[in-house]
Amino acid sequence: MTVQSLVFRFFKRFPVIVVKKLPQEERQSFTLMHELGHLLLHQKSRIDEEDDFYANTGNEYQANQFSGRVLVPDNFLETIDLSAMPEHATGYADWLQNHKKAWGVSIEVILRRLLEAGKVSEKSYQAYRNWLDHQQPKEDSRGSRKYRYREPVHILGQRFVRTVLDASQAQVLTLTKASDYLDNLKIKDVHQLARYVTGY
Repeated sequence: MTVQSLVFRFFKRFPVIVVKKLPQEERQSFTLMHELGHLLLHQKSRIDEEDDFYANTGNEYQANQFSGRVLVPDNFLETIDLSAMPEHATGYADWLQNHKKAWGVSIEVILRRLLEAGKVSEKSYQAYRNWLDHQQPKEDSRGSRKYRYREPVHILGQRFVRTVLDASQAQVLTLTKASDYLDNLKIKDVHQLARYVTGY
């Protein structure tokens, strides 16, 4: 099976959605609904890039709207106390924290829905995005990552991993793109994974 047939072929009868592991479960939920939106609305397969989730036009925007409306329907928005909205974006997370937990979505998805419904301004939404972009990621305290290079096999399956590695070896994919597809492994871990999978 080639990378093109694995990645781009659309199976109408039994479509498959693959979502790479993300640090926050709520981001995975949004991505899953976004891809479901593509299947239902556009009936074609594709691999989305990070920027696609911020698109303002076209199929990506439609998939984003679908995802947002499934995860945060209009009646959910009515429960948000807009009079308690903080003046600065730094307070948005605290303001929307209970809704985030109850609905299993990110603060950003809630703000996007509020923006779409005309309840917050584009300026407020962008202020939150700017603030979020400058936050330091939390340190991962889960212990040793000695066998991190093996995780893609357990998460994505042997067949997918071999296909990506074969495509990289055949120079159909760059090593950087292969790293993205393999759960954002570091390049040195991609090499280790290749040795682990092939036995060399």
